[in-house]
Amino acid sequence: MSSKVFRVIITIALFFTVVGCSSSESEETAPQQQDEIQNSLITKEGADLFTNIGCTACHSLNDDVIVGPGMSGISERAVNRVEGLSPKSYIYQSIVKPNEFVVEEFQSNLMPEYGNLLKEEEINTLVSYLLSLK
Repeated sequence: MSSKVFRVIITIALFFTVVGCSSSESEETAPQQQDEIQNSLITKEGADLFTNIGCTACHSLNDDVIVGPGMSGISERAVNRVEGLSPKSYIYQSIVKPNEFVVEEFQSNLMPEYGNLLKEEEINTLVSYLLSLK
């Protein structure tokens, strides 16, 4: 076999080895990148909803109390609010039926029942956003 043919065969073999390795790496990172993009979109959509439906009139994004509690760290506080409810379920319930679990230092019957005003997807986006706040 000539050295020219040998070089072509080696080059082709190396090419497929490199392509094979790099495609498996991109296949492994692609779902992670898609998750990050999806989470970023949910966070943006949730932030937009929080502002556009008027949540900021009563709730701050930090610890400040306006009319209702500040949202900073809501996922940690929600852990122990209602026995048997996860933070996600508690926040969801607080949006859909806000008078069901009113924290003592806050007044009931102020927050609208957003379960009647928002689509399920919007509520879930808002819940995901609130859970992301630290």
